[in-house]
Amino acid sequence: MTKRKILRTLLPVGITLIFAAGYYYYAPPAFNFHDPELWWFLIVLCAVYGVLRLIFGHRTLIENGKPTWKGFLGFAAAAVLFLVYFIIQFFSGPLFHAGTYAAAGAERITTGDFASEIQMVENGEITDIAIMDTTTAEAMGRRQIGSLGTLATQYELGQFMTTTVNAQPKKVATLGYGSFWKWLSTRDDGIPGYVSVDPVTGSSEYIEFPEPIHYSDTSYFNENIYRHLQFAAPTAVFGNVHFEVDNDGNPYWIATTYSFRVGINRVRVPDGVLVCDAVTGEVTRYAAGEAPAWVSIVYPADDIIELINYAGLYGNGYWNSRLSKTGVYTCTDDYGYKVVGDNLNAFTGITSAASDKSNIAFVLCDEH
Repeated sequence: MTKRKILRTLLPVGITLIFAAGYYYYAPPAFNFHDPELWWFLIVLCAVYGVLRLIFGHRTLIENGKPTWKGFLGFAAAAVLFLVYFIIQFFSGPLFHAGTYAAAGAERITTGDFASEIQMVENGEITDIAIMDTTTAEAMGRRQIGSLGTLATQYELGQFMTTTVNAQPKKVATLGYGSFWKWLSTRDDGIPGYVSVDPVTGSSEYIEFPEPIHYSDTSYFNENIYRHLQFAAPTAVFGNVHFEVDNDGNPYWIATTYSFRVGINRVRVPDGVLVCDAVTGEVTRYAAGEAPAWVSIVYPADDIIELINYAGLYGNGYWNSRLSKTGVYTCTDDYGYKVVGDNLNAFTGITSAASDKSNIAFVLCDEH
């Protein structure tokens, strides 16, 4: 083989590897069969290699005036991966696995007496129900930031999350960088604080961190919290990345990790958390039952309600959920929060598919 042929063979491989490194840094997938992003990462790489192989090796891929099969290896690999992914996803639906879908939700449900077990009113007042909506909290937070003078021009208010601090419900949102240039000009100083809103009393305050934080969802490069978490836990499939503070006011980023019961990414079940110190960037992975007591959200309400809906929809089989709907129930669309003991709980109603959509029960989801 001549040097020119060797070069034409190696160039597509080399450029594909460089492209893969850039792609992985920009949007790193988990090195995990259950992460769909990994599948698309591999599919795109195969397609890129196929294109480069045709560009650089077109002369070596023609025999007797016709292209050879070697020129289509990259495209063939991409097509095979796509087809396998599609087939697995199709046969992972509730039509084929209704029992597994239902069981994943049923195992999380216990029956209790809401009226006798849950204290809703204390001394004639509701004391621990987070009744404030996020839009109101954001308006209060913006007013707090607006009163801080030049700080308001350097940072923007992030997304509010309902959490608990010392067993009290709070809506908290850290400050963040409004753009790449603001991050670049202030990254050495870090983010100085966060806004805390009491959704029960309606009060709000700006609180400075003990030390400025550098890892956030508005940071760039290695300080971006999503990229940082994936690099720290390369095989973890995670979501619901949110900001919390512990009982001493120290800032952290929390991400729920998941396992999957069916196929690639169907029947998603929370199985633990990644806890990242927002100041140092240190990441610790905990199983669900081992998370620190101050962590409010291990089991996000949206995920648990989805699992409960699986139990309600498919408990009597897939076709029953589509035809007779005997015993079919679902959670209502929205939910509130209440602190039970030291833990944050989401609560919502249960409606029957066969009734007039009135509530037939309530569900309380312990997020810790």
